[in-house]
Amino acid sequence: MFNDVEKPAEFSGGIIAFRKKFAKNFKKKNVISKGIEKCELTFIIESDGTLTDIKASGTNKSFNIEALRAVSKIKNKWSPATIDGQKVRFRYRLPLTMSFE
Repeated sequence: MFNDVEKPAEFSGGIIAFRKKFAKNFKKKNVISKGIEKCELTFIIESDGTLTDIKASGTNKSFNIEALRAVSKIKNKWSPATIDGQKVRFRYRLPLTMSFE
């Protein structure tokens, strides 16, 4: 698995399109909070463009669970990362900050 590649993995339509799909799947009502919450999603983009090993780390358990659920519902494949023209696995980090006020 690689963090430094020639061409990073890319979602069809870019990261803004990915965030829009995430937001569409995310259900705020499933999160128990009255303030601003942060978590970091990490996942592996496999050489076939699928996501595996999806994890959320943050202090609010309900936010982490909902973030995992929302990302897992996105079935669109990514364009995989490449090194020397070869498709490789790539670790992706996505920081999230949301207000639940």
